[in-house]
Amino acid sequence: MKSQHFFFPVAVLFGSSLLGCSAIATQYSSSQNVEAVTVNPPTENREDIALSPVVVLGETVEQLPTASNRTATDAEKEQILAAIANQKNELGLCMDEDELPSESFDFSEVYVHQGGDYLAQVLCWNAAYQGVYEFVVTTPTFDNDTLEFRHTDVQLVGYPTVDLETNIIHNAYKFNGAGSCFEETSHYWNGSSLNLISAELVDGIEGGCDEMGVRSPSEDFLITADGVGTAKLGMTLAEFRATMLPDMTLEPTVLGVDMPEGLRLSWYGEVQYDLGFDSFPITESSKINVIAVRNPSFKTAQGIGAGTPLTMAIAKYGTATLSYSTENEMREAITFANGFFADAPDRMVWIRSNQWTVTDFAGIYPESDSSYKETQQYHDHAAIGAIWLMQ
Repeated sequence: MKSQHFFFPVAVLFGSSLLGCSAIATQYSSSQNVEAVTVNPPTENREDIALSPVVVLGETVEQLPTASNRTATDAEKEQILAAIANQKNELGLCMDEDELPSESFDFSEVYVHQGGDYLAQVLCWNAAYQGVYEFVVTTPTFDNDTLEFRHTDVQLVGYPTVDLETNIIHNAYKFNGAGSCFEETSHYWNGSSLNLISAELVDGIEGGCDEMGVRSPSEDFLITADGVGTAKLGMTLAEFRATMLPDMTLEPTVLGVDMPEGLRLSWYGEVQYDLGFDSFPITESSKINVIAVRNPSFKTAQGIGAGTPLTMAIAKYGTATLSYSTENEMREAITFANGFFADAPDRMVWIRSNQWTVTDFAGIYPESDSSYKETQQYHDHAAIGAIWLMQ
C-alpha cells in the first residue's frame, strides 16, 4: 500500500516488525462479493500519494553537504537500502518477490539530489538480458532527524542510467533478447519524484518494431474515445472489477489538486491508470466518469500515448496548441487541429503535457499580462504527459 505515514526508531530498522498498513486496497478474487465492498479513498490533496514510512536517523548516519547531485557514499547506500528492504511490502516494492534477493543490493544504487533527497534504484530481479527496477525517493524531514520513504510508482525493465548533470534517467527496454525493437524512455528526477519526459519505440533492426507488432496496441492496451483497455466510461466498479486479471490491484488515489478522488489500477506493482467515479463514497455501483493514463504502454490506434514526443503526435493529429492559465494551477494542456478522436469529436479529452520536467512548461510562450497563455511553439523535449478521458 502507498497511502499512509508512520514512524519507527532507527534502532529497530534491522529485524523488527513494522506497523501494518490500514488503508483500503482491493484485489482481484474470483470469490469476492462485489456488492459488499465500499471503498473510501484518502483525503490527501496530492497527485503522488504513496506510503511514506519514516526512519529516525541514528548517530552513525553521516549526512554530507550536497552542492550538486552525486552518488551516495557506501554508508548512505547501505543504510538506505537496508531500510527499504525492511519495509518492502509497506512500500509496495517489488511485489513479485517475497523478499529482495541478496544480490539485489549489488546491482542497486542510491543517488543524492542537490536538494538533499535520495533516490534508490532498486533491482527487483534480473532476467536473462535485462533487470526489473523500481525507484524509492527518500526525503529528510525539515529538522533532518528523520527520513521519509516513498515509492515513485515507476518501474523500468532494462538497465536504467542516471545522468546526474541533467537529472534524467534513461532506459531502453528490449522486447526480445535479440533487441529487434526497443522502447526508450526518459524520466526527470526533481528530487521528490520521477516524471515521464518521453517514451518512444526504436527499431533495433530495420522494421523490427513493425515485425513484432508493438506499434499497434492490443485491445488491452488501446486508448479509444470510450475507454482505456478494459476500463470503459460509464462502466460500474463491479463491472470493471470483473475484467481484472489476477495480480491486478485497486487502491485509493487522489487524481490531482482540486480534482476528484478515485482508484488506481496496478498490475504486478506497475501503475496502469487511474479511475474517477460519479459518486462518493465509491461503491460497486459507482460509474467510471474519468480515466487518466500516464503509462506509455497504452496507446491510441495511431500509436500515440503518454510520453509520445509532440512532433510525432502532430504528424498524426495536426498542429498542436499548448495553453495554461494562472487561474487553473498552471496545468498545461494540448489540443490538436484535427482532434484526438475522429470518430467521436465530442468526447471530452484532456491531454496534459510533460511540463515540470526539464522545463516548467513544454510550450514556449510570448510575454503576456493575461492569465491565459497560448502558443504553438514548444521545446524539443515537449511530449504528451497524460491522457484524460471524461464523461
